[in-house]
Amino acid sequence: MASEGLEIQKANLEDRIDRLGSWMIRFTWPVAVGLLMEFYAIFNFPGTLRWNALIDRIGLLLVTAGVAGELAIEHKTHRAERKLRGINIEIEREMDITLTAADERIEQLRKENNETALVLKDRSLGNMLEFQQAMWAFRGTEYVLETGVDRESLSFKIRLNAALLGSEWKTHGHVLRRLNLGEGVWILTVGTKSDTRLSEAGEALADWLNNHNVVTLTNVTERDGLSPGTVLIQIGTRPETFERFEEFRAARDKEKRERSGDRA
Repeated sequence: MASEGLEIQKANLEDRIDRLGSWMIRFTWPVAVGLLMEFYAIFNFPGTLRWNALIDRIGLLLVTAGVAGELAIEHKTHRAERKLRGINIEIEREMDITLTAADERIEQLRKENNETALVLKDRSLGNMLEFQQAMWAFRGTEYVLETGVDRESLSFKIRLNAALLGSEWKTHGHVLRRLNLGEGVWILTVGTKSDTRLSEAGEALADWLNNHNVVTLTNVTERDGLSPGTVLIQIGTRPETFERFEEFRAARDKEKRERSGDRA
């Protein structure tokens, strides 16, 4: 929006141009009357024969005064219009700046809304058939699910468990509910002190989930009662903010780079 000062200057100049237009009309009248008087004098009517020369001079003076007034008014009008054009250009420039800032703000709000929607929406496995086909390569993998007690975690657990069973993974015992699993999903490979290898099935599952905006990290753990190689899936809550969401993603990228370096 244009500044108040420019708007006031614009309004004043527009008023000035209107007033000058009124003066232009006033100066047109002497020109018109003077021309009529000159034409009258040309005909040399007998009744005013002695006055025709004077009438002609008066008409000429009126025309001259009127034209001079019109020129002066035209000059002032031109100057006012030139100033008005400059102010309009400045107003347009300010409006462009304002609109650019508004567009940037709208884009920022759209980005923030997208980020908020990403954090708040329920976690999903994506296309269920494609998920089962991808996990089918690791059929026979034993897994255990641990989940938090919030609604969204329980709902995601039900969908994940059904999909893994459909891929012929083998559930190991009952699903456990725990009060404090923190944020995100952890896929832990049960190992031993001498065997700290990550499960390929667990890594594939973590990659799939991360590719579908389910922040997931992997690690190795020891757990009594579970055989080495078992995949322990802990489903915590969704990250509370987009910043936490990005932190999980960055941590996943870092751990993948480190493991790629170890293999190299």
